[in-house]
Amino acid sequence: MENFFLQATIFLGAALIAVPLAARLGLGSVLGYIAAGIVIGPILGLTGNDTAGLQHFAEFGVVVMLFLIGLELEPRTLWDMRHKLLGLGGLQVASRTIRQIRTAGMISSNDFRTGTSIELDGNVWRVVEFLHVKPGKGSAFVRTKLKAVQSGNVVEKTFRAGEMLPQAVLEKSTLQHTYMEGDDYVFMDMGSYEETRLTAKQIGESRKYLKEGMEVNVVAWNGKPLEVELPNSVVLEITQTDPGVKGDTATGGTKPAIVETGAQVMVPLFLSIGEKIKIDTRTDSYLGREN
Repeated sequence: MENFFLQATIFLGAALIAVPLAARLGLGSVLGYIAAGIVIGPILGLTGNDTAGLQHFAEFGVVVMLFLIGLELEPRTLWDMRHKLLGLGGLQVASRTIRQIRTAGMISSNDFRTGTSIELDGNVWRVVEFLHVKPGKGSAFVRTKLKAVQSGNVVEKTFRAGEMLPQAVLEKSTLQHTYMEGDDYVFMDMGSYEETRLTAKQIGESRKYLKEGMEVNVVAWNGKPLEVELPNSVVLEITQTDPGVKGDTATGGTKPAIVETGAQVMVPLFLSIGEKIKIDTRTDSYLGREN
């Protein structure tokens, strides 16, 4: 409450000084209010950093300013200025339209989120981590950790706050892994029977859980397949592990097990070869036994 009264006092005091001064200079009260806001805001920094609190004052101020503009305008003067108003208004609309066209398909660094995909140096990068930094001196910036979708390389990169970057438009399609041909993994659209081929490098670590007949999401960019997204969990059969021992269910211990795709997972001690288990493909962790 004390902060509210302090801000109100600053705003009213600035208005009481600036508005009469602007009127005496023949500039009008509206320009006086604008000048007062510039002085106590960007120049002197008396408004503080509470943007949420300032928003209420700003909304009220806009209403008052519009009311004052209405009082000071004369219909005859407004009619005489119709050509200038229409010309400047049309120019503003045109410039804004051109800007929107130029920034179509772009994304601001202020809008970065985990998983956001951008185009950089001819490659697709996905935001893994991001941090908005506003230093005491200097301009704000966004520190990010990016992962290349094609190669899997991870780099750290800093962008200016508000910097516009091309947003990568990725397309997902559900395909079924049908077979392997050499080093290529072949996927098929079961509706159109169109085949898509990906290399082991393109699929990456996901291939350790990939088996024939499994449906996955294939992510493409500009018509080129980039990566494979597996289901969050898969059910696979254990093909190799130490024999399970009766009574091991109470110990809580684990042991390595190899499943039918060749992946290794830590499983409870009581599990044996031939049993089917559910695995979390995101964390490589054992979720439970399947019948």
